[in-house]
Amino acid sequence: MIGAFAFALIFVFWGETAMAQNDAAPEFADCARIADMVLFMGVAIPDVVLPKATGCNIDPSVHDGDLSDYSFHPASLPRCLTFNRFKRVLGGAPTVTLKKTAYTLWAHDDDDKYAVSDAGWLRFTMEIRDTGGPESSAGASVALPATEQNATQAAQVFAASFESEYQWFQRDLPPALSGEKRWNAAGWRGERLQKQVLISGITGGRRLSIEATDFSTEWGDTIAAAVSFRYPQFVVGDIEARGCDGYLVRNEIAHLSDALQPQPSPDHPPGYPAIVWISIDIPYDADPGRYFGTISIRSDGKAPARLKVSLQVSTWKLPLPSKRKFHLDLWQFPVSVLDRYNDVNPQRTIEVWSDGHYRLVEPFYRYLAELGQRVVTAYIKDGSLAAPSMIEWIALENGKRWKYDYSVFDAHVRRMASWGIDGQISAFSPVGWNGDEIPFRDAASGERRVFKAPIGSRIYNALWNNFLTDFKAHLKERGWFEKTVLYMDEVPEDEMERAIGLIRFNDEDWKIGLAYGHAPNRRVIGSLYDVSGYYETEPKVETYEGQLTTFYTSCSNKRPNSFVAADANPADMTAIPWYALARGHHGYLRWAFDNWKTCHPLDLRDGRFTAGDFSIVYRSSNDASMTVVPSVRSELLRDGIEDFEKIQVLREAIARCNREDLRFTLQTAVDSFSNEALMAGQAPDLLVQARERLHEVSRSITPNRCR
Repeated sequence: MIGAFAFALIFVFWGETAMAQNDAAPEFADCARIADMVLFMGVAIPDVVLPKATGCNIDPSVHDGDLSDYSFHPASLPRCLTFNRFKRVLGGAPTVTLKKTAYTLWAHDDDDKYAVSDAGWLRFTMEIRDTGGPESSAGASVALPATEQNATQAAQVFAASFESEYQWFQRDLPPALSGEKRWNAAGWRGERLQKQVLISGITGGRRLSIEATDFSTEWGDTIAAAVSFRYPQFVVGDIEARGCDGYLVRNEIAHLSDALQPQPSPDHPPGYPAIVWISIDIPYDADPGRYFGTISIRSDGKAPARLKVSLQVSTWKLPLPSKRKFHLDLWQFPVSVLDRYNDVNPQRTIEVWSDGHYRLVEPFYRYLAELGQRVVTAYIKDGSLAAPSMIEWIALENGKRWKYDYSVFDAHVRRMASWGIDGQISAFSPVGWNGDEIPFRDAASGERRVFKAPIGSRIYNALWNNFLTDFKAHLKERGWFEKTVLYMDEVPEDEMERAIGLIRFNDEDWKIGLAYGHAPNRRVIGSLYDVSGYYETEPKVETYEGQLTTFYTSCSNKRPNSFVAADANPADMTAIPWYALARGHHGYLRWAFDNWKTCHPLDLRDGRFTAGDFSIVYRSSNDASMTVVPSVRSELLRDGIEDFEKIQVLREAIARCNREDLRFTLQTAVDSFSNEALMAGQAPDLLVQARERLHEVSRSITPNRCR
């Protein structure tokens, strides 16, 4: 009987001999074809699985024995189209036009021959057309995108109605108007109120004008409420929310109205109603009372459509942004936006951490601060979150001495503070995604090198103890030590215990943070300052007085989440701060605010993950003029945070006035946001009911006195 090892040797020898003697070329099946393609600039295509070639020399050690050497001629695909040669999948959303061009798909096998006679091929053509776009204009008057078959639109009645903000519209499912002509709105001073409007019967290519009157009382008193109009644009999402690794292949996509653009969408189908997102910002100095206003909508050649707004301004004021308590911690990936710019501008690349880099990211982080973020995501080791470090580790005398360059770190923290993100510094990470690697620069040679230092080993402890001592002195000199947290992401319990031991050995005053997927033991939890538990497991963990606690949603749970999928609902984002209240947390954490991996600015799909897992907002383009494009999700998260702040204020007033009845009403609303209810997709209904109770309590008690 031949032993397994001997059999393996015989198999390998035979395989090598067979490959040397067999000169079969890859072949596509006789019926295999690639259809000629007509694509549209800016429009994502469903993943196209190209035909498979067989009958050739295959090395069984490469790609599980499947042929993987597929390529195109011309070699460069149009910008932002992608090709996975292992899965033979063509996808993406082109950002350039292309005249009709002949392409060849080549298949080479695993031998060393690249002659035409030793290859298989299929030919097809590709054309990329310009979809066209809206004309720009001043003020609130804008041009809707021109479409064919305008007779469909012209035949519709020109009408408008208010619609719930707790929904996306799908491009392939034209919505019906609710017919609601009046919006009974109520809010605190300093609050933003939001709603959607659908408009039917607009002739393609004609102008649409939207304007709001001043808000006035029956006696003629007015307030200068800021009313803004944005236009939800269709983005590329998924057909359903799935767990991690849920999309090995995408055969279908969903186009959902999540990106809030300053102009109408260019890809509305013929006859599709226009969608408008309305925001009303109540001034802090507004007098309480009931105000009335009108939103007028006009299109050339049609009688205007008018919608009525009744606005009840409360006696209460929201705390100023700098005084708010909700702890929003959306992790930032500032290199992502730079990578997407450099991908499409190879002749005009921008250096990381340069002034040009910060000009790109500034509008995104100013908007993040506007949402309520006060936490800076900082990188203190290369690769800790798959990003370059803001602190350079430099080895002197072959590692006998070390120095650290903090110039980028300091500049980043100061810039973020100038944009309003001026609170906690989350420093990633003594235990990073790149495991036992510690990248550094050798001062003598200038070379980039990597130490392999397993967590808890002598070299790991020595290197990190040296760094932490120097880092601590630097932070204290800057006045930042008290607000810096050494943060780690989903680190296994045994590794976390070793890291905590090292950090506490260095200084007991270090703050430590952990976002955990599997609940660690009490020793670990008790050693933390910032504790963030995964949504489905965090209720099982006991936290302690003086800790900052949040929860987070990952790729695993389908609801609630930030996913952009046809079976999801953006109302989850408003419900998240309510759930934080129900669980007694200080806020919410999400691993990615802006970790864009795809080339097209409105394509949220990334690898195997459900669309929306990697980012909360969009970018307007990949050029130097890019700016932030808010989303329905981000704006609804803002609404939930404002609810959180209102409840904090009301709880203090209720306690002062000993109003047990109001405390019970408010707590009943908060408690309705349970795990089970949110996982069941009940967020929209819960929010309507809970906000009614919140308004009831706001009316039943007044600031600075009890009644």
